[in-house]
Amino acid sequence: MIVTRFITCRAPRSLVRRYVYIPGYSAPSRDVKNSSEDLLHDMNNYILSNQPEEAEKLFSVIISRQNPPVEAFNQIIRGYGMTGKIEKAKIVFNEMNRKFAVEPDVNTHFEFIKMLCLHNMVDEALKIYNSMSQNLKSENRFIGLLILELISVGRVTESKDLLFESLSNNVIPDKNTLKLYVSRISEIEGQEGANAVLERINLE
Repeated sequence: MIVTRFITCRAPRSLVRRYVYIPGYSAPSRDVKNSSEDLLHDMNNYILSNQPEEAEKLFSVIISRQNPPVEAFNQIIRGYGMTGKIEKAKIVFNEMNRKFAVEPDVNTHFEFIKMLCLHNMVDEALKIYNSMSQNLKSENRFIGLLILELISVGRVTESKDLLFESLSNNVIPDKNTLKLYVSRISEIEGQEGANAVLERINLE
């Protein structure tokens, strides 16, 4: 089994979790009659082994069928993010509903926002986040991603505002994210600044 792994960049530029490639995948012989599930499996492994052209070929096969699964779009957006093909990812994200009648789900939005953050496009990431429904925003992983990216580029006040707004809506980042965030606040504003944030959150 091939397992996705992540590492955390130690900044100062970014604290967003970055992709790690797992090389050496070769798909078994398949043809266009294979199930979408099989093709998705191979597509994911091609992405993880840094073979974007092979992943794109399988993506083209999948979307040529009726009712392509949203996971195919999620995977190709992730693959484009890993290879820096930002414009291609934007086209897929913006046209998947219009051209293929596939509604972006929470994972689509997360992969797209993560890609934007990884490529220094936090304003665009925030724009996408702000356009999301409240149901999607209830996923705490978005907040963790965005507050760490904002603070990594020096936008401390914005990161605090976003964190405190999410807390007021009962959307609470996981404890590891909060600990890392408080640590960064301490580095930037000292212990007094960290204590002010700690008063607003609960790390117990």
